[in-house]
Amino acid sequence: MEYQSIIKNSKTRISAALLVGILFKFFSDVIFGLLYKNYAIFQPYFGYIYAVILSLLALYLFYFIELWLNKKLRWQNSILKRFFVQLGLESVTIFTLFIVLRWILLWIFYNNTLVVFTDELVLIATVVLVTFIYNVLNLGSFLLFEWRYSLAELERFKKENAESRFEALQNQVNPHFLFNSLNTLSSLMYHDVDAAAKYIRQLSQVYRYVLENSNNELVTLKQELEFIDAYEFLLSLRFTDRIHFKRTIAPEQEQMLIAPMTLQILVENAVKHNIISSKKPLHISLVANDGWISVTNNLQMKQAEGYSSGQGLNNIESRYRFLTEKNMQIEKSEQTFKVDIPLIHPSEKTKIDT
Repeated sequence: MEYQSIIKNSKTRISAALLVGILFKFFSDVIFGLLYKNYAIFQPYFGYIYAVILSLLALYLFYFIELWLNKKLRWQNSILKRFFVQLGLESVTIFTLFIVLRWILLWIFYNNTLVVFTDELVLIATVVLVTFIYNVLNLGSFLLFEWRYSLAELERFKKENAESRFEALQNQVNPHFLFNSLNTLSSLMYHDVDAAAKYIRQLSQVYRYVLENSNNELVTLKQELEFIDAYEFLLSLRFTDRIHFKRTIAPEQEQMLIAPMTLQILVENAVKHNIISSKKPLHISLVANDGWISVTNNLQMKQAEGYSSGQGLNNIESRYRFLTEKNMQIEKSEQTFKVDIPLIHPSEKTKIDT
């Protein structure tokens, strides 16, 4: 969401010009009245009209200056630099309108009329002060906008994070998963008691991980991979030789951070949406290097799919928009489906927490 100027619409500019023009003219006259005994504080109305017209013209020029700066130097890139550049450009603009234009008119209509140095200093100080106050208000408006936007983003992240965690938990407790797990366990109990015992331990590890990390924003990649080990074991027993996992993880990447259950959701999506059979086995690979982890599977979509909320990838993407400036990347071809997830360096966790 892009910040807009405090004079973003015509009605606001007209109202501001009316107020600024009248106040500028009045306070200038008050100062001159204090300097000169014979100076009338309440000048003819056309002087106020002239000030209002110049103020309106100045505000429109300010608006176009700020539109141009929004393309060349956004507030978000450098607040102080933007503030001083905008202040400088708008000071030159208002100085030209209220001072230089006044000198030109005096020269045209009152040939060779000399200006009083003290009077010019008063006018210059007034227009500079008005421009400075306007830019301070603009800066304050931007900071307030950013604060409110960050609060809204935080609330949105909490909501989407909760949805993603709920979906990860739901994937484990939905009737299909429980039925398949219990069915696999039942067959193992009669054929291989040791394998059944290991299956129960891995199943409990999956549930324990989901419950223990449901409130964590980040875990190490090593923790996530240990969870995926248990999850892959359950799938391997369920699908036997119809599903194959391959993993290439650089050792130095294991201490990088990842949002919990991210890999599980991606693996679950691959299992849920693709045909898995002896003739068409599913191949899932995990590759981590250079601060990224990729989850790739061969694409063999089911003709009729079961229920899917469609929120898995969207929630992961939303979570990572909050956690890092890097974006999740999706590549889809006729043969493969690949999702690249950015890994977060431990030093970045402090920035996220603050």
